[in-house]
Amino acid sequence: MLSVRLLALLVQRGCAAALDGEEKLPASMDVAANADILSKAHSTILLSHADDVLREVLGNKTAASLWKTLEDKYQNKSLTNRLYLKQRLYTFRMTESASVKEHIDNFNHIVLDIQGVDVKIDDEDQALILLCSLPSSYENFVDTMSYERETISVSDVKDALQSKELKKKVSESYEGGSESGDDKAIPVLGSGSVQIKMYDGTVRIIDAWYISDLRKNLISLVTLDNHGYKFTGADGQFKVTKGAITVMKGKRQHGIYVLMGNIVTGTVAVSSSEQSIDSTELWHCRLGHMSARGLAILSKKGLLNGAETGKLKFCETCVMGKQHKVKFSSGKHTSTGILEYIHSDLWGPARVKSHGGCSYFVTFIDDYS
Repeated sequence: MLSVRLLALLVQRGCAAALDGEEKLPASMDVAANADILSKAHSTILLSHADDVLREVLGNKTAASLWKTLEDKYQNKSLTNRLYLKQRLYTFRMTESASVKEHIDNFNHIVLDIQGVDVKIDDEDQALILLCSLPSSYENFVDTMSYERETISVSDVKDALQSKELKKKVSESYEGGSESGDDKAIPVLGSGSVQIKMYDGTVRIIDAWYISDLRKNLISLVTLDNHGYKFTGADGQFKVTKGAITVMKGKRQHGIYVLMGNIVTGTVAVSSSEQSIDSTELWHCRLGHMSARGLAILSKKGLLNGAETGKLKFCETCVMGKQHKVKFSSGKHTSTGILEYIHSDLWGPARVKSHGGCSYFVTFIDDYS
C-alpha cells in the first residue's frame, strides 16, 4: 500500500518520471528543471519512510536507485517470496470473532502484496478463495452465493458480505425486534439471505429478516434508498433502479405494489404474489416436476402428507426442460478434389486461456482428403 500511495504522491508532484532514471527525462527540459525533478522525487521518497527503513537505504543518492533498492528489499519477486505470499493467501481464514470489514481488509492486503510481485490471480479465483476463507457459521451464505451461478466476481462476494454485516449491526441495534403500524413490538426470529428471481429471469440476493407474525414478504424502501437505489411509481407499475439498470418491478394489486418475481427456495420457486401455495404445484416441484397422474396416485396412497391434488396448471419449466435441438439433415455432397469442400468449426471461449493467451480455436477439415 505504501508504494501505491508513494507513486500517487510522486505523480501529483510531477516528478514520477525520475523513477526511470535521469537519462529517461525529456531532452527538451533544461538542466535546472531536470535537477529539480530528481531532487523532489528523492526527497519525497525519503520523507515517506520511517527511520529504520531510511538507515538501510541512505546510501542511494538518486530517486531511481532508491526506488529499486526499496523494491528489492520489500517487494522481492523471488520464488521463495512468491511461495510465502501464496501460502498466506490459500491458508487465509476468518475467525468467528473477526469482523467482515477487518477480514476483507486483510484479504485485500494479501492480494496487493501478491500483485506487487507480478503474480496475477483471476477475479473468480479471488472470489472463491474469499468464500473458502469464511468460517462454518457462513455455510448458508456460501451456498446462497454459489447457487445456480456460472461465474462469480470478488466484488459480488465483498458486497454481499458487507451487506450481511450491515444487516447484522442493524438487527443488533433493534435488539432483535421490529414494530408494526400500531406500535406493537414484533420479534425478529432470524436473519439471512434470500434469492429472488426477477421479472427478467435474473436471480438477485437480498438480505432479509424472518418475522413469523408477518403474513406477507415486505421490501423496505428505506433500506433500498440507503443502498443508493431509486424508485418510481406510475400507471399501476413500480420500478426500482440503480443507475441505468432496472433492478425490480412491481404491479399495483389491491392498493399495494406486488413484486414481479419469485422467491427461490432450494429447487422450488414460490410466487411472492400469491397468498397461499397450491399443494398440487408445490408437490409437482418437490418431486422433480412429476405429472398430474403420478401426483394423483401418490395422493391416493397417502404419500403426500394428506395433501389432495387437483388439476395441474401450465408449467413453463416442464415445457422448457423437454425441449431438444432439431437434428441436422444428412449431407449428400460428394467432393471430387482437394479443397473443394471444407468443414470448419469454431470453439470457445475457454475459461482458462492457453499459454499463448488464446481463448478460441478453429478447425478446418478437407472433405476430400
